[in-house]
Amino acid sequence: MYKSAITLAGLSGAALALAANAHPPVPSSILKEESMTIEYTANSGESVIRFEAESEFPLARAQIRSPGGEALFDIQAPGGVGLSLQGFLLETSESSIHDLFESYPEGVYPIRARTVDGYPALGAAVLSHDLLRPPVVTFPTEGSVGVPVDLTVRWVNDPRAAGYEVILEQGENDDLKVLLPPNSESFQVSPGVLESGTESKVEVGAISSGGNCTLIEVTFTTR
Repeated sequence: MYKSAITLAGLSGAALALAANAHPPVPSSILKEESMTIEYTANSGESVIRFEAESEFPLARAQIRSPGGEALFDIQAPGGVGLSLQGFLLETSESSIHDLFESYPEGVYPIRARTVDGYPALGAAVLSHDLLRPPVVTFPTEGSVGVPVDLTVRWVNDPRAAGYEVILEQGENDDLKVLLPPNSESFQVSPGVLESGTESKVEVGAISSGGNCTLIEVTFTTR
């Protein structure tokens, strides 16, 4: 029932630490910032789940389990190089929202980890299937041309949204991502971010109270 293939989205440099710098051993510890959220792109119908957690103490191993106790993912620190995990970020392979809901039911997903000193570290992440409707983007519109590089992206605000996410992509450059408060309905793009005469894409995502994000993509060309 559960997917066995996952994509290791990556461990940032801040999420790796030398075992030599480990904190003094403790009988047990609690993981921090655990989250399990869905990202659903309405245009393509593709969805992923992101698992994330941090630890105060360096970890040698972490395991994510289903609400029924089945082991889903097992993460181990690289062996033989003296490195440990200070946290992790995992992303599942893309699938339809139907398959994702079927494979990952709502509920509490326990996380069982072990520090480099051999002590347990415990945590849990809650998954909700609550998704908001895709945002209605009023500017720019799909396929529009001659859009100014300093455009203001606009959408219809959803009063249920806990926040918004805006991502700008142009060519291979997709590193502009901003998080906005619940009442947002626009985002001003600063001059110099986008180039003229180039196909670009903006994604606007509505974030639910549980942290899930429903995205809509709009492709346009700058003037």
